[in-house]
Amino acid sequence: MKMKKIIFSLLCLVMLFNLGCTTNVENQVANETPSADVEKSSDLDLNGVKYTMFILNVHDWLDENDSIETLNRVIDIHEKYEIPVNIYLTDPMVQLYVSKAPDLINRFKTSKYVTISYHSRPPTPYYSDFDIIGLHELSDQEIYDKVMEYETHKIDLATGLPTSEPGGYAYLKELMGYAPPTVSILSSYPNVTTQAMKVYKNLGATFTLVHGKDTQLGDTKSGLYLRPEQVELKLYESKSLNAVAGDVIESAINAFTGDTSKGEFINIKYHEDNFYLNGTPWITNFYTDGKDSDPKETPFDLTIVDTKKKTEAEQAHMWELYEDAVKYVKDNADTMHPISEQDLTDML
Repeated sequence: MKMKKIIFSLLCLVMLFNLGCTTNVENQVANETPSADVEKSSDLDLNGVKYTMFILNVHDWLDENDSIETLNRVIDIHEKYEIPVNIYLTDPMVQLYVSKAPDLINRFKTSKYVTISYHSRPPTPYYSDFDIIGLHELSDQEIYDKVMEYETHKIDLATGLPTSEPGGYAYLKELMGYAPPTVSILSSYPNVTTQAMKVYKNLGATFTLVHGKDTQLGDTKSGLYLRPEQVELKLYESKSLNAVAGDVIESAINAFTGDTSKGEFINIKYHEDNFYLNGTPWITNFYTDGKDSDPKETPFDLTIVDTKKKTEAEQAHMWELYEDAVKYVKDNADTMHPISEQDLTDML
């Protein structure tokens, strides 16, 4: 009996070690948790009111038709229920939609329920553990100038270098006619993060973000406000075909044990490829083994695809779960207060 207990304990330790060592790109994309020194603010008091935001991160330039169809369908749902959605685009996705789906770009601009924000993915060198150009070894001014070059020019996916064509945050700002409120910065290097924040602030951004921390409206990091978040709900992780959106949302809210007296922000999240794929589409293009610590060398092979389509039942479940969540927030709007990131700026 004593030996059985010892073996069981060893097995538990092995399982915990393996869980702690899982650092593949798919998990990072889901978590998006950069290190951060958050400056707390106690100036804003929202009197314990709950606010809900729907956030869709978009990054699948490999499956262009699926991505375009998904974005249109998501907007259809939000317009049907009159609930805001915050859509985060990368530069490659902006370039793709401008070329292949100009009508979608127009929906981004004209739908009163859509707010566009901005994030990055490989091969951007200030994506976490992807500094393929040695950006962190440069002086602060050189880092600032290089990030500004990336954020005003289109990125070449094969080389990871900026081109002479317009692109980046500045191009998206020009397309939308307003500065996308929020930017996501995932660099592994604090000096790169600081300079990137300065670039985005000077280009017009208001918010950045961190996860895994209780961040209130008014908290700041390196000169930008933090998008507030107490409850982070990755709704796409509810893979049980029996999952009920309202139950999942309420369970996430009830699981938060922090202080909600000043206000509570509930962020409900998807990636567009969660609706139709199992796995992250671009991992094998940029990483040797699907892990964020081992980028490939340039030029990158952009034809590699190592993902699998969800079954029809899985896709139907993802859509049903998402639409039911939007409907649930609509039906409980008086207590969940759905807002956009544009609304956040008015609350500061």
